Amino acid sequence: MAEDGWLQAETDGSIMLRVRVIPRSRQAGFGPVRAGRLVARITRPPVDGKANQELLKTLASALGCKRAELSIVQGVTTRDKTVRVVTPPADLPTTADALARYLGL
Repeated sequence: MAEDGWLQAETDGSIMLRVRVIPRSRQAGFGPVRAGRLVARITRPPVDGKANQELLKTLASALGCKRAELSIVQGVTTRDKTVRVVTPPADLPTTADALARYLGL
């Protein structure tokens, strides 16, 4: 069961994802939810925004949306980030448990 708090549906139709980034991982992907944040493993180092770029690219691919529809709204220079999905796909679940199953967690 997914922890509450890492996903928030906004009134404008967008969703916010609270993410904990682990840079320089062997393989990119998503892990369990820990301390109210979705764990995202990224292969790139946290240098010159490379890890942020890979995070957004990996999230876009997993969620089935365009990279331009994602933005980091908080935590650009930290491991704990809040990512906004401006126009999520219509079939994308908007509850934490459903999205966790969708991502294979």
